[in-house]
Amino acid sequence: MKFIYNGQSSDEFNVMMATIGMPEERQDLGMSREIVRNRPINSAADIIYGSYYNDNRKFPITLVKKDGSRFTNNDIRQLNAWLIGYNYPKKLELDSDVLEVENTYYNCLFTSAATINASGVIALTYEVVCDAPYGWEDFCEIYEINTEDPKQATAITFYNTSDEIEDYLYPSVKITKIGNGDIEISYSENTINNVILKDLVDGEVVTIDSLRQIISSTKQTFTNTLGGYDNFNHNWLRLLHGDNTLGVYGNCILEISGKYVRKVGI
Repeated sequence: MKFIYNGQSSDEFNVMMATIGMPEERQDLGMSREIVRNRPINSAADIIYGSYYNDNRKFPITLVKKDGSRFTNNDIRQLNAWLIGYNYPKKLELDSDVLEVENTYYNCLFTSAATINASGVIALTYEVVCDAPYGWEDFCEIYEINTEDPKQATAITFYNTSDEIEDYLYPSVKITKIGNGDIEISYSENTINNVILKDLVDGEVVTIDSLRQIISSTKQTFTNTLGGYDNFNHNWLRLLHGDNTLGVYGNCILEISGKYVRKVGI
């Protein structure tokens, strides 16, 4: 199986992923969870407070030459420079034709390199350590809001397909203002957590990282003051699993992007 790591294909190095010997019938998909609980005195049942993942996704990868030849020392050096030359996780994309899963990838580091020898080096093995207990799929939805009455809400629908059913999705939001004025993103179920940006100017681009709670603008500096930011009410967009109906006040081009959780194996 071929793969792409940090934008480079395994085909460039004449290698592919393979299994040496008999494949294992059981595949560990990771995603082990620790349950937070407490059992009261004189009770046979626990009080469950929730759960959390206790480790990130890890899996081994074995590489062989596509032409069946042995690895030279120079081959090993080039592969290790490609796979173990980074300090931070990079995108690993696996062959979707084999996995039958489109657009899913892992952010990971290759570690623990070793050789398998039989009259020369016939294979290289690596331990892959991911940045999360699961894989990812990128998404990006763009909405153009341009009405005659910017005080009238324009309804948009965002469908969150993340494999984490009970967790909020905190996306990145990019707002390109059309005309001067305010922007408000409202939730259908309540108005408490509405996202409000005031006094934007035509052509201003505001970028909001809801997960890391960072906001920036091409026209003004959002100053963090007690109780919130100037011109921003300090609410960060969060989306439920499934359908989310939002109301947008003010004319703009609205871009919602980020990563869905994908719980798949390899």
